[in-house]
Amino acid sequence: MTQSQNPTSATSKRSIFEAFGIDSEVAKKNHFPVWQGEEEAKPYIPAEKSFYFDKDRLNDLNEFEMSGYRDGCLFITGPKGCGKSSGVEQYYARKEKPVFRITGHERMEVSDLLGHMSLKDSSTHYQYGPLTLAAKFGGVLLFDEADACPPEVLVGLHGILEMGSHFVIPDNGGEVIRIRDGFRVVITGNTSGYGDLNGNHAGTVVQNSATLDRFNYLQWDYYPAEIESQIVQTAVNNKLPKTLLDLMIKSANMTRVEGGCEDISTRTLVRWARKMLIFSAANQPKPFQYSLDRAFTFRLPQAKREEVYSVMRTVFGTVEFHGNPEKSA
Repeated sequence: MTQSQNPTSATSKRSIFEAFGIDSEVAKKNHFPVWQGEEEAKPYIPAEKSFYFDKDRLNDLNEFEMSGYRDGCLFITGPKGCGKSSGVEQYYARKEKPVFRITGHERMEVSDLLGHMSLKDSSTHYQYGPLTLAAKFGGVLLFDEADACPPEVLVGLHGILEMGSHFVIPDNGGEVIRIRDGFRVVITGNTSGYGDLNGNHAGTVVQNSATLDRFNYLQWDYYPAEIESQIVQTAVNNKLPKTLLDLMIKSANMTRVEGGCEDISTRTLVRWARKMLIFSAANQPKPFQYSLDRAFTFRLPQAKREEVYSVMRTVFGTVEFHGNPEKSA
């Protein structure tokens, strides 16, 4: 079965260099069409924000977008805070394509995705869910933390995940939803659907094998140190001294390889850097530890916190990280 065609065509174009920052002659010459659809879907187009696209991630997302859904949906796995959801959202922001985003949880039901009856102006009407809206407008369903939802939720979507030309909503009088060309489903998770194998991702559950067979897979990790450094500097407007940032990146990478130590994600690095700048400017006696505590370590049990502190002392030095007791007294 083929998908129905979008009634509007994309005429506006952008260069790959302009949109994704890939600096090459090919990227500057190659242009891609941006989405142009119904006006009512345009509020769902994400705002463009700074994001680093390496060629591998960009090529993978381009292949998925260009495949026409022939091979099914996309499941992106990887550690927390490495840019899975934000990468997808920012990819489609540059395509100017609407993204309908939802987060999975243990009490989720299929109706959270398809829609449900709702009361408005003293009368009931059917309110479409994010999956239905994405299908109607030829947009993208971005399903965060999908590995945290009960397996029967994704099982209930098997027919839709196989991407026919339409699906039916029984709760809305058997309404037939025509799937527009361009409809995509991307789900993200810290596991690949086989549950929490290392104790770091409580709440994730084992998904049905038949469901997992309906996806393409990407595994993203943290960026290399030099790229992660660029990401953090961009987030703080290049205000961090390079020597300091290098130590922060080094300590974060050490937490990721130390057995049992809680990982410092890219997201946490950015938060730590922002706080570091503010507390340093305010002459906080212990800006390194003070900012890290508020960005990260205060959420950890004491034993885990001490493991992170040990890494920091190794990288920064005891006085540099904890501050000079005599100076702060």
